[in-house]
Amino acid sequence: MRGVPMEILTYPASVLSRPARRITRREGLDLHALYCDMAEAMEQNHGVGLAAPQVGLSVRFFIAHDSQAQQTRGFVNPQIARASREMVVRGEGCLSFPELYGDVERATWIVMRYQDLDLRHHEERFDGHFARVLQHELDHLNGVLLIDRAVDGLHRWEEGAEDEAGAEAAEDVVPVGASDSSPRIEGGARPSLAAEDGGQGRPPSRIKEGARPER
Repeated sequence: MRGVPMEILTYPASVLSRPARRITRREGLDLHALYCDMAEAMEQNHGVGLAAPQVGLSVRFFIAHDSQAQQTRGFVNPQIARASREMVVRGEGCLSFPELYGDVERATWIVMRYQDLDLRHHEERFDGHFARVLQHELDHLNGVLLIDRAVDGLHRWEEGAEDEAGAEAAEDVVPVGASDSSPRIEGGARPSLAAEDGGQGRPPSRIKEGARPER
């Protein structure tokens, strides 16, 4: 589609904090080509999920890799229809917050309505780690970021540990409400300013030193 790898935007690019618009057949977006380009970018960055706003496109589309089925799937205009009452807190990372992770509370299973790459409608239940990845990516389409979900701020991956990309990577990685305010960065954090439109997002949250969550 583009011929060059897609750039993954990092916080505080303003597009990351805006709700994305619904995709319609009328706009003629080539979803198959977009899927291929995003899948390539995701794999190159060792992720397991990537949302369109993370590559500068404010549309309701994301891809996610199902590790059990060993396939990467595309989801158009997704929405959660039902979710478990049981919630689990686990560590998540994000390709838009490199080298950081936060503990996030999420439903253990969800029922999601979505369209596929040909805009056919589906309703499907998802469980476990893949359900967590889908909730993380759906947050991106609503302008909700890891910084908003992390229950006790963001942490750095333990120095020298194996590099990963979090929910968008961690196998053991799972909603809390978005925070009304974001604490200051501590420890000299340097969020990227790689927004294509040059916009600025919310101030970064507190960042703590700590070991990565176990897989």
